[in-house]
Amino acid sequence: MVTVFQPAEFSRSETTPIWKPSQVKPNLPITGGAAWQSGSKLRDPASGSPQNSLDVQLPSSVGELRRVHVIGVFAMFRQGKAESSGSVGAAIQVLNEEDLVYQHNLVSGRHYGPGSPPSQGTSYIGDGTSIEVLDSVMVDGREQPVCHLTLDLPPIRQATHLRFRDFGTPASFLIYDVIVEQLAPSTCPFRGNTGNVALSEVGSIVRLGDRARFDKATRQLIQGVKACGQDLDEAKSLALTFLAVVSAALLESGAPRSLHRLQLRAIRLFDEQLTSEMIAQATKTLLDEITGHVMVPTSGKIDPMMERTFSYLARNYSKNLTDADVAKQFGLSTSHFRFLFREAAGKPFHKYLIALRLERARLMILQENTPISEISARVGFSNAAHFSRIFQKEFSVTPSKLRANRRKI
Repeated sequence: MVTVFQPAEFSRSETTPIWKPSQVKPNLPITGGAAWQSGSKLRDPASGSPQNSLDVQLPSSVGELRRVHVIGVFAMFRQGKAESSGSVGAAIQVLNEEDLVYQHNLVSGRHYGPGSPPSQGTSYIGDGTSIEVLDSVMVDGREQPVCHLTLDLPPIRQATHLRFRDFGTPASFLIYDVIVEQLAPSTCPFRGNTGNVALSEVGSIVRLGDRARFDKATRQLIQGVKACGQDLDEAKSLALTFLAVVSAALLESGAPRSLHRLQLRAIRLFDEQLTSEMIAQATKTLLDEITGHVMVPTSGKIDPMMERTFSYLARNYSKNLTDADVAKQFGLSTSHFRFLFREAAGKPFHKYLIALRLERARLMILQENTPISEISARVGFSNAAHFSRIFQKEFSVTPSKLRANRRKI
């Protein structure tokens, strides 16, 4: 099966701010332009009441739904009012005629609002969604972030339309694009549409010991360094940035302090190279040297089906998942899925999922002031004491001690 994208058509208001994308997400047919806006600015033509639901018709030829991409502004608040964290401001619904097939709630402080999303990189919420900032647009004299919200769906074969429903809280939403991701027949079962590994993900990948995705990120880096051509300063900068992220992650995982000298050593080595190709090769040698003892060797290039699996887990890690569940999601037998996953990740599914949850929790503890018990639940642990024990075993520090150390910095 191959993943394809269907841009949806819907009514827009001529009075909304026009967004002309300056950066376009790879593989997504984003158009921008005028938007649909929830709340009092847009009135239903028949009743004159505020229009708080956006209905998007699905084409009759649509295949099995797998994912929805919503591009818009989610952080505006009506009349300057605030909204308490945890409020459900909106929902994305899938309907078959008027029967509700699936609903996913959007929560203030998690999917939108102050502190969400981060200004850089992708934030994986863990409930089947991820969100990242693509661009910005001026709204009522203020710059607002234009975000890309991705929602994983359970396999849905019969649906007539999507509905973005605003529940009338102080939050207001501008929707510029809705893109449906579906499965369609393909002659190749392993073809997919996966983007590059983001630099913001590399640290987590190293701490997880995810050799397959690390190799993919390394290949991206090597290609980028070589593409610098005669601009050796740019090639060196790219390589040094990547090495800094990797070495920082290794130091956080207990690598010896001698790794602090890596950057100085790399600078001296790169100054001896005459071409970007030589810098790329020197970088690869350094990376192999510093990661060889922590990365489990794999069979080589990551299987395309596992690319989709890792992307799925990044958005769904807090759910109660088993390898059998995910194998079924991707149409594989459990035994074959286990083989492919271990080849790609270097560890069994359950151990990878626990490590992923702990890594997400670690980032939340360092970046947020959310109570640790709440973080434990958000990443998928039902028992806070159990979470604390295995967190300490993984990182050699308790969650509370890690937060206390952060506050001292």
